[in-house]
Amino acid sequence: MQDDLARGDYAALVDKVRRPQSVSLLQIGAVEEAMNLVEFFVHHEDVRRATPGWTARDLPEGYEQALLGRVRATTKLSARRFPGEIVAHALGAAGAEPIRAGAGGERVEVHGAPGELLLFFTGRQRAANVEVTGPDELSEKLRGARLGL
Repeated sequence: MQDDLARGDYAALVDKVRRPQSVSLLQIGAVEEAMNLVEFFVHHEDVRRATPGWTARDLPEGYEQALLGRVRATTKLSARRFPGEIVAHALGAAGAEPIRAGAGGERVEVHGAPGELLLFFTGRQRAANVEVTGPDELSEKLRGARLGL
């Protein structure tokens, strides 16, 4: 099926993504935003960061704020069983409260821009530009944990 789509009209394929079927949950604005904001950002960064010599990009403040909203839910869901307390700090996000997740116990902290935190907590720890601090064993466990939804 993917091969058939790839051989087809590219503009028509983009239009299908842009305008989901009328019975799709993606017709509900909040559902579409929640799903596609994360999906499009993460996969765009997957492609960018797979290219040798990639560099970090500055995101507009509004985009960072939108991503920060998704970081909260993603962090709490993906790390809820982590055997320690995780405190994520969104750098550059004015007034952002720390995000707490995990099962409690020893604390590990993650510092990064909202987009970088989103990458980290969707299972792309090696690609995310974040700083992880805390007990060495717990920090390494978080860097290698199976995170994501």
